[in-house]
Amino acid sequence: MATRTQIVEKAYKCLDEVYPDTPLSSDIEEFRVADFVDDAIRFIGRVAPVRALGVGVSFVPTKVPQEGESTTTQTDDDSYLRVNPVPLPSDFVRLIAFQMSDWALPITDALYSDSPRYRQQADPILMGTPKRPIVFICDGDTNLEYYSSTGTITKAQAFVVSGTANYPEQLSEAIAWKTAELVLSAMNDAQGVQFAQAQLKQLLEAL
Repeated sequence: MATRTQIVEKAYKCLDEVYPDTPLSSDIEEFRVADFVDDAIRFIGRVAPVRALGVGVSFVPTKVPQEGESTTTQTDDDSYLRVNPVPLPSDFVRLIAFQMSDWALPITDALYSDSPRYRQQADPILMGTPKRPIVFICDGDTNLEYYSSTGTITKAQAFVVSGTANYPEQLSEAIAWKTAELVLSAMNDAQGVQFAQAQLKQLLEAL
């Protein structure tokens, strides 16, 4: 596992690979590599396969519905029921896994509330079920909504951007190269960007 600080160190080493015969230039120092890491983490977190994201962080709320307790509330549209939202971490990037106690398997691919399937949850035939669960990321990535469950939350894991988070080693290499690419792009170094993109492509294909 690698910390954010270690990823910054890796990014400097990536830049050294781009320019193996010269020391880091003052221009690279000026751009402050650390300033680009969060954007690199977000990018890699969204494009990497879920299996490569590690366990992430838990976001099980402190107060969750008890077994058998209703989890739906009426909206302005009387025909539409909405599950009580589960708050997501403030630094949320992507869902890793979410499971209710009455679901056979966890959900690893969340949809967003702009999906046509979101409104389908008002249809008793098309809506999610414990055998066919569905979750949505809503309200500007601040809440998760789940459907057709009267169970309790047994798993809630998310990939986040955080100074205290640890990232899988192989993933951290990809984040470091994406960071290097962003730095080189800010320097208008097209050749360096191409080199970094080629390294990143290989790493992502291996995840």
